[in-house]
This record gives sequence, structure tokens and C-alpha cells, in this order.
Amino acid sequence: EYAAGAPLIEDESAGAPIANGTEKGDKGHRRLCTRDLAFLLVAPDRPGLMSDVVEVVRKHNCDLRRLSAEPRGQGHCLLVAAVSVDSALRFGSLLHTLRISTEPLLLERMPAELERPK
Repeated sequence: EYAAGAPLIEDESAGAPIANGTEKGDKGHRRLCTRDLAFLLVAPDRPGLMSDVVEVVRKHNCDLRRLSAEPRGQGHCLLVAAVSVDSALRFGSLLHTLRISTEPLLLERMPAELERPK
């Protein structure tokens, strides 16, 4: 996906160097290469669950694109979120931290075809 030997830029909001994009953004700066990825989380419903998810997303320097949660039977909560990330490694780290902090019954990445409603 990234060209070999592509120049790297430091960006404090991303927290790590990433490859330059090919399109120019504002003021001649290159746009950051990001991709929106989504995950599904099923956990015991408790106060503060959504706040915990938002906190983990912020700690990983990801932009939260969508967040939806609704109660399901037997005290469970179904949460679907989409985040903008600069690498698969950062997304994997995000999911790992979510697994530790929320202790979900199910946590998995959603396939791209299921991420956007029709």
C-alpha cells in the first residue's frame, strides 16, 4: 500500500511517523494516509462503557467517526464504532487495549462491506 522508500513525516496527532500521501492538502502540506475501520463489541452493559471506549480511542490517537450502542437482552450491550487510523498496527493495538479495559464477550473487526449502511 505504501511505496517503498516513501518519505516519512512526523505528526504529533498521529503519535507515529506515517508515509506521505500523494495529494496535497492545505498550505502545501501532504495529507495523512488514513483509513476508516470499524469494530463490533459485545460486553456486559454497565455505566461508563461508552466513555471507556472513547477514552481508549483517544489514547491511541485515532479519530472516532461513528459510535453506536444499544442494549441487548440479558444485560449485554452491542457497540459498533468506526475509527480513522493510519495503520493496521495502531488498529490492532486499539482492539487489544479495548479487550483489556472493557472485558468484552466479543470484539472483532467488521468487514468493509458491513461498515456503511445502505
